[in-house]
Amino acid sequence: MDSTCLLYRATPECFQYSEALHGDYAASYRQAVQLLIKNDYETIMNRITKENNQL
Repeated sequence: MDSTCLLYRATPECFQYSEALHGDYAASYRQAVQLLIKNDYETIMNRITKENNQL
């Protein structure tokens, strides 16, 4: 699994990865993935890219 998926993609594989983690890091990772799904990953990434291009 590539690092892009692990950091940004809200895919089933990433959920499986997060389930293998332990402790506070695992809880934070799962929360981040859930927020990406809830708030529309593509919209968030487009906004970040647009803001970075304006810097």
